[in-house]
Amino acid sequence: MLRYLIGLFLFVLALGSAYGGVRALRRAVMPRWTGAPGALAEIVAMLAVVILVTQILGILAVYGLATGVIAYMATGYGLHRLAGRLEGRGDPALAPAPADRLGRAGPLVAGLGVAAGLGPWIVRAAVGFTGGVPGADTNWYHLPAAAKLVQTGSLQQIEFFDGGNLTAYYPLASTWFHATGMLFLRSDILSPLVNLAWACLVLLACWLLGRPFAMPSAALLAGAVSLSFPGFVGHNGGSAMNDIVAMSLVLAALALLVNADTARLTTSVPVVALAAFSTGAALGTKWTIIPATAALTLAVLVAPRRGPWLRTSAIWLIASASTGLFTFVRNLVIVGSPVPPQDIAFGPIEFESIREAEGVASIASWLVEDGAWEGVFRPGLDLWFGPLWWAAVAMTFVGLVVGLLSGPGVGVRIAAFTGLVSALGYLFMPQNLEVFGLPNYFLSNLRYGVVAITLGFVLLTVSPLFARGRLAALPPALMSIVLVTSLTAPGTWTGVDDWRYQDSVGTDDTAAGIIGAIVLALLALALIRRPQLRRPVAAGAAVLAVLVSIVLFDAYSDERYAEPFHEAHVLEDARVAVSGTNIQYMYYGRDLGNHVQYVGDVDGGVISAPTTCTAWVRGVNAGDYTHVVVGVLAESAKDIDGPYRWTADDPASTLIRDADGSVNLFTGDVDGNVIALFALD
Repeated sequence: MLRYLIGLFLFVLALGSAYGGVRALRRAVMPRWTGAPGALAEIVAMLAVVILVTQILGILAVYGLATGVIAYMATGYGLHRLAGRLEGRGDPALAPAPADRLGRAGPLVAGLGVAAGLGPWIVRAAVGFTGGVPGADTNWYHLPAAAKLVQTGSLQQIEFFDGGNLTAYYPLASTWFHATGMLFLRSDILSPLVNLAWACLVLLACWLLGRPFAMPSAALLAGAVSLSFPGFVGHNGGSAMNDIVAMSLVLAALALLVNADTARLTTSVPVVALAAFSTGAALGTKWTIIPATAALTLAVLVAPRRGPWLRTSAIWLIASASTGLFTFVRNLVIVGSPVPPQDIAFGPIEFESIREAEGVASIASWLVEDGAWEGVFRPGLDLWFGPLWWAAVAMTFVGLVVGLLSGPGVGVRIAAFTGLVSALGYLFMPQNLEVFGLPNYFLSNLRYGVVAITLGFVLLTVSPLFARGRLAALPPALMSIVLVTSLTAPGTWTGVDDWRYQDSVGTDDTAAGIIGAIVLALLALALIRRPQLRRPVAAGAAVLAVLVSIVLFDAYSDERYAEPFHEAHVLEDARVAVSGTNIQYMYYGRDLGNHVQYVGDVDGGVISAPTTCTAWVRGVNAGDYTHVVVGVLAESAKDIDGPYRWTADDPASTLIRDADGSVNLFTGDVDGNVIALFALD
């Protein structure tokens, strides 16, 4: 507890100092950007600070608590000094905010929609506090990547989390926000809340996208509906998945550009730099956002503007590269390709894949295949969106096409172009799709298309088609119908969490979360009407959050991942070798002090699992491991040569937990991928 309290103090001191500098700089160069626009500018700037500080310390291999505190406090001091020098030199325009065309009903409808949309996210965040941050990918590589950075202090090396030679090369900037909490608190206690915070950033960006067009409430509702879809909640709610991260950063960049100037692309240095930082951060988060970020960059380079093209373009390219290209450059330097698992060609420049692709295909290539639509695509759409999936797809298409053709303004056209390219990228980009001869990962991969869906929904609300009279209420009404149907249809919440190793979040729990969120939304609306209470309530909430975290810390540390991984949960200062399973984060221990490593031979950027007992023993001995975790595909597999058999036959090993008594990480039974744990003398 003492270490946590010290870390909490340093966390507030360091990040608070950096934020103070960010706020001072924003006030100096963007004085007109107050309220929600100013909040977005400060949030994006702070996100850029975290990414840049993490990259610099990681590249120098000095990422640690002391260096982190110094770096953030120095950044805050430097930004304060810079703000003093730039005072009055920059004053970027802020687009006016006309009265909401929905009138007084707008905030109420939007508030209820936000509560209904965020309710399932809140419930799933709470699940993380009861048993550990859930999700297969979360515990496979997202949180292990964050913990590895904290343990090693370095971003210089390639970290392998499995034998597939794929996840090691992912751009994982989103994990650095989890690593920041781990660095200061020596705990992942903040991680269940991280994606909830990103969801709130989505809502803020959507509100601002509608702000200059007198439709902020409708745009906010559009963002809430896109967040509420069961499939998206089931994958990203309460986990460390990064689809919500990339989505929020693209929307934030567009919101900054739109609010600076609705008629032309702004050439304001602060606004362009912030939008570029946000776009680059999205690119540095995941490969599937490449079409959206590339489209946004291209649109910025060619869009009409008042001011010098070269300066604006240079600022955009440099700022976006600083937050987005680290992983690509590191891969190129170490392995010889920016995206090693894929074949890439840019004219005469070619990069060959380091591995043979398996199961990689595009959605488009399966659209005309017999049985794919009725067997995979339609059931997936129904489970992801609810029974009105076709309405969601139609509204997306109409919003993007009308936005591209008729605006209003260049900012809306840029957003529409970004959304359309993102949709095409989702359909035609190669992705890990095929398994058992069908595109069975379609349901999971629908999350790659959420950027296009959200932009389509938002742009529909600001479309000139609905700019007059009662027509303004039509898009919000349609979206409300989709929202209610999606949340209440029978079976909506059955199956969307089945990919987690924990119990699925039930319909009753989700309903309770929605009701609770609606109550909070009504309280928030009451505060909005009483501005004099905002600061006292915010200060009280911050103090309460700190007190709750202190009370919660011991219980969280003791219970996270305790079941069904009790034997691993109690390990301390252990060195754990992993083979045959990708799910490994829970073996890092309560204070994240255990060293966990997938065992294999690395050659030319490719990791290969040991194929002989001698190679296995050599790898385990070289790592000086104290424990071995072995994934067993089936009970019969324990009788054939492999890491389980080789470890069990070693007289220096003691079987702590046999595969017969463990739990399948995906289905809960003993068939399939189950885990055995050995201690080594």
